Amino acid sequence: MELYLVEMIKSRDTKQNREILSVKNYTLDNLQYKNLKLLQNKKGYRSSEDSLILLNIILENIGISFSGTAFEFGTGSCIIAILLAAKVPQISITAIEVQPSLFELAQKNVAKNHLDEKINLIMMDGKKVKTKMPSQQFDIAFSNPPFYPVGRGRLSPDEEKRNARHEILCTMDDVIIAFEHLLKESGLGFIIYPTFRWREFDDKVKSISKNFFLQKYYFFKGINKRFSESMFSSCSSANYKKIIGKSNLFVAKIRRLSKTAKLPEKMTPHSSGYDIFADLPKDVIILPKDIALIPTGFSLEIPQGYEAQIRPRSGLAINHKIGILNSPGTIDSDYRGEVKIITFNFGDENFIVKPNMRIAQMVFSKVEDTILEESISLSKTERDSGGFGHTDNKLDCK
Repeated sequence: MELYLVEMIKSRDTKQNREILSVKNYTLDNLQYKNLKLLQNKKGYRSSEDSLILLNIILENIGISFSGTAFEFGTGSCIIAILLAAKVPQISITAIEVQPSLFELAQKNVAKNHLDEKINLIMMDGKKVKTKMPSQQFDIAFSNPPFYPVGRGRLSPDEEKRNARHEILCTMDDVIIAFEHLLKESGLGFIIYPTFRWREFDDKVKSISKNFFLQKYYFFKGINKRFSESMFSSCSSANYKKIIGKSNLFVAKIRRLSKTAKLPEKMTPHSSGYDIFADLPKDVIILPKDIALIPTGFSLEIPQGYEAQIRPRSGLAINHKIGILNSPGTIDSDYRGEVKIITFNFGDENFIVKPNMRIAQMVFSKVEDTILEESISLSKTERDSGGFGHTDNKLDCK
């Protein structure tokens, strides 16, 4: 996470009865939203675009009308929590931080922006969340954690910068475990990492958590440069999107949809599709030449311009004569309901679908945006209107 090492220096002007900030080593940046201010070190570790990207993705998904509780793993200067608390009137945020000076900075920023009643700061080691905090108490959770594993990239000589950038005090595993422990059923989690850790993150979620469904990834490409103070020139959605379009990060949206559902999974590293598992409380028997609608326990949010295709599994087809009637089935990008499999028994014997059985596979595909234009004529081809087996006789004569 892009954390800030900042200390607020105050003196009291007794004549004018006001506080004066020393501007020699620090800046007091205007966030351009409801007069919010943020203390930052002028030459030291400053905020980057990742904080705004994560904030925007959270707001895009929960909306300003959200009413509920939120948890932040590693708050740093508290920039994300402060903007989120100001933009969402009915949100209550609990944020933890392990580094003492950063925790003190977060306290000062929260107090300066008069958000003490909406943001509860706790100095805590993220590794101890599972033993120190009650489970399933938050509606959403978010984190902008250290990006780099120890051993990758240059370690800063500054201890706080080193801890902020590298997984010295906490790891990816710690964040995922904390989210799984603290989120309510159907809660949402938001985590941001560099794209080179995407596959690692995807694998860790599947191996560590049995209750998370990776509902959506957001990928951003472009620059890695630091942002100057001008990054706070606007907090509008349009400006966020410009920043997002130049980044080199991804955000994973995680949703806990069902306690019993098993997440779609690729069986080999180079598989085109994800195997889908039946989310059933008990066995379901499909009679010969009969149909069953099998639930999966998850839903999708597919990026616009893509679809998910639901296809039969070859093993079930060849061994048990089990297929999907409308194959391939299409999951549109605007569909938000549970994915269910229209399963048909083409065989002559009963087929038993067991809980967590691999029942289908899912392949994502790009969809071209097409416009239909009415015409009174079409271009001529050698085939013309031939179809429905018109080449059979030609092949038979060869």
